[in-house]
Amino acid sequence: MCRRKHTLVLSVCLLFVMLISLGACSHSPFPAGVSRVISSVSIPHQLRGISWCSDGYIAVGGHEGGGEYAPYGEIYLLDVASGDLVTLVERARGLQLHPSCSPTGQQVAFHSTALRQRGIWIVDIGDSSILQYVTEGDYPVWSSEGKRMAFVRYDREYGNWTDTVCILDLETDDVIEVFTVNAEMVDSNGLAWSPDAQNLAFSVGKGTLAQHGVNETDIYVLNFEENELLQLTSGGRNDHPAWSPDGRLIAYMSGPTYGVQTLVIARSDGTCSIKPLEVYGLSWTAWSPDGTRIAFTWERGIYVMDVATVLGADFLVTGPTCP
Repeated sequence: MCRRKHTLVLSVCLLFVMLISLGACSHSPFPAGVSRVISSVSIPHQLRGISWCSDGYIAVGGHEGGGEYAPYGEIYLLDVASGDLVTLVERARGLQLHPSCSPTGQQVAFHSTALRQRGIWIVDIGDSSILQYVTEGDYPVWSSEGKRMAFVRYDREYGNWTDTVCILDLETDDVIEVFTVNAEMVDSNGLAWSPDAQNLAFSVGKGTLAQHGVNETDIYVLNFEENELLQLTSGGRNDHPAWSPDGRLIAYMSGPTYGVQTLVIARSDGTCSIKPLEVYGLSWTAWSPDGTRIAFTWERGIYVMDVATVLGADFLVTGPTCP
């Protein structure tokens, strides 16, 4: 009798596991070629930036707990193949976010309010005990040759709201200002440096000082060598640009407002764009160094899209086609 009960219980448990598995499979709204790298149980409540350090590893910024104004932040290194996380910057009260991998994949720049000095820091992947303070600012991004770093410097005193996009020479510590955002164009963020190191893509909000936290943002491409500014998008919420390694394309998130965005891939001159995934609520964007994959976040998970599988092998050569 005991054996029959045991068998019955075991059968019910196996059936329950199978139903959960089937439900999980049917729940995914993504097409073949999109896979979740890491589950929600292994990452912080809030993901705040991703960056490929190599074709096998992604730097991740995130925080959780402590309330809205006192979170606990951390910087991780994610193994894309296994989903394992390694802590690069230990959990501490404050923000640790917006990681950016160096071109060599050996260092990660990030913004921190949790360390000794508020601003941009660099951590060594090989020895995470090596931390170097760089400068005051946020949204760091390395140039392709690794000798310069672009970032945003905020001046948000009462009655004055000015964001300045700057470029730091890492060898001389010289800083030049290449673009200033005033009260009519607020909240610049999400810098991305083109592979030829001549252009910066970033998102800029629209509104006034009274409209802090505006939802309408557009992406601009600045050629700072020739002082030319191209508006890539128009209307809605557009942010988190990422260049393809060949410089022909820019991936970013777009939607009518924050929280209902989806992935867009556009030509870098803005002439054509497509939405490869009919899924909304996506955030952040990072293009793999070999150009074959795009990482993004959705519902506290990190996902990777294989470009050729979703869009066809020719897409990597032709890019999007529009009428």
